[in-house]
Amino acid sequence: MKKMLIKVKKMQDFIDLFTGLSKQRLELLWQIKSLRPGSVYELANALQKSQPYIQKEVNFLAEKGLLTLKKTKSDGRNRVKPEVNYQVLSLEMDFIGAGDKE
Repeated sequence: MKKMLIKVKKMQDFIDLFTGLSKQRLELLWQIKSLRPGSVYELANALQKSQPYIQKEVNFLAEKGLLTLKKTKSDGRNRVKPEVNYQVLSLEMDFIGAGDKE
């Protein structure tokens, strides 16, 4: 089973990550893993959402490292395929130095 571990060392990194992880974006990750779309366009069609909206959301998730965007060429067209390459997502937050007096 492939796992993705996100290690967060700074409170601001934690806030930035979780401020942006809405229910809709988590559902999008789930849909990408389930549907395995061949492109962002294909994903948008399957979800009945606009391609610009899905592209924006996919780019955000890729920037956070939660999915990869694989560039492919099919039928002479350039495509961007979103991929979720893990089955378990874990978060590890380091509280060392966060006010503890050892």
